[in-house]
Amino acid sequence: MCTRSTLAHGERHHLFVDLLRSGEVYLTLEKSDFEAHRDRVTVAIPLDVWEQIRHVEVRADDWWDDDDDPSPGQGNGAPNPEPPDRSAESGGP
Repeated sequence: MCTRSTLAHGERHHLFVDLLRSGEVYLTLEKSDFEAHRDRVTVAIPLDVWEQIRHVEVRADDWWDDDDDPSPGQGNGAPNPEPPDRSAESGGP
């Protein structure tokens, strides 16, 4: 069972949430420069990718219950199967 839900994707990127990890989003970039240190990572995000992902609105209550415990099947913190359609709020499709 896949626990990832895609927020945005393109040829070189994938922005997603992991439904088992509350309160975080993940970005996978292909063919991008980066610097990794023990306590930080600096990633070069191409402008075309940035323009796509910066418009993605993510609300924690769309994906997880209010409880901080993200354990699935516990009743609290369990992932919601899919976020509500908020297109009417933004005026877009």
